Amino acid sequence: MNISVFRKDRKNVGDWYSLPSRYLPLRAQKTYDLAHPDSIPNEPGLVIFGGGGLGRQSFQPFVQKLMRPDRKYKIIAWGVGADSLTKQGEILQEPTDMARLLTYFEGMDDVGTRIDLKLASEAVRNLHWVPCASCLSPLFLELRNTPIRNRFGVYEHLREKVSPHLPGKGRFLDQLAGKYHYQSNRGTDFGKKLKFLAQSEFVITNSYHGVFWATLLQRKVICVPFKNGLFSFRHLPSYLGTDGLEAAMDLAQIYPDALDECREANLNFYFAMRSKYGDV
Repeated sequence: MNISVFRKDRKNVGDWYSLPSRYLPLRAQKTYDLAHPDSIPNEPGLVIFGGGGLGRQSFQPFVQKLMRPDRKYKIIAWGVGADSLTKQGEILQEPTDMARLLTYFEGMDDVGTRIDLKLASEAVRNLHWVPCASCLSPLFLELRNTPIRNRFGVYEHLREKVSPHLPGKGRFLDQLAGKYHYQSNRGTDFGKKLKFLAQSEFVITNSYHGVFWATLLQRKVICVPFKNGLFSFRHLPSYLGTDGLEAAMDLAQIYPDALDECREANLNFYFAMRSKYGDV
């Protein structure tokens, strides 16, 4: 038995396209929803766990069922992230409670995480830096040379607004029409989301994948952090803080090698897992 377990959320494009078997020739083509752990068979084999931000308190009851003490399968976490502190409606001014992020994955057989390993916990064994497998999509090579059409693109998490933190006091879509172009991470149209990000010189976002994908597309990213997992990138964005938007713009940078580094990390992990477990 080789299967994939992730959060089958069609409302969130980042979760939906974080599945490693979309991009790699894994045997784990049959998928199960983490939200329904009782449906996962307890048979010998491999469970590919992830990707997505599956390390959080609300998912822990489901993860613990997957980690059942009598399990007959090995668990390989792939591209997983975590949030141990969330402040909805607020901006975190600095990374807080970061040491807890990786503890959600303790006890798994191998952990490939999108969290920068400088935040690594000694309690987590067999740890690897493996960013979200969505970086393997050919769309990034196709779209990263897209001509810039918009100065700003706002990419908003479907469950948390960016607009209250931008000029306009929450009414910026009306007051500053034409200055900001807007998209959210709702839905499953991956290509549409990437095209939007690629057309913007600056991407302002509070979505994990908004930051990640815009970085891979070589765009300048300003993150509006309402949860500490948004401080866990290896290629850090600029952060909107008390100094305002213009100060954040000055600090935003492009990472020309990010796409190659993220792809290489996924491929290295794939071959390492094949070497360890056979045909994954």
